[in-house]
Amino acid sequence: MNQSDHINQMNANDKLISELLFKKTIFYDWIIIIMFYACLHKIDYLLHQRRVYGSALKNHLQRNRKVFQNLPRNLYNSYNTLYLESVRLRYKQVNLFRITLEDLRKYFKHWRKIKKV
Repeated sequence: MNQSDHINQMNANDKLISELLFKKTIFYDWIIIIMFYACLHKIDYLLHQRRVYGSALKNHLQRNRKVFQNLPRNLYNSYNTLYLESVRLRYKQVNLFRITLEDLRKYFKHWRKIKKV
């Protein structure tokens, strides 16, 4: 994907988040997962800008390393928080329906931090 593709995908994910919230969904786990993927596309856009995104970047661990090495620590921390929570929700499926609106707000703070860069 090129830079504009990443921004377009980020915006599409962001729109889906808004639509789910508008419909007052109880599936906060999916909102967090979509938020992570929106964040991932913004991060990929930022890595492209810094010319550190290469074809060898094929998985989350490689991307996480590039984010840690090349982006400001506060962005890495927010990205990593969303990454870890999305992994927990997708693969460990722990307490899916115990995510509160307050929990969701915490993750929105991380998303907004990355989105505004």
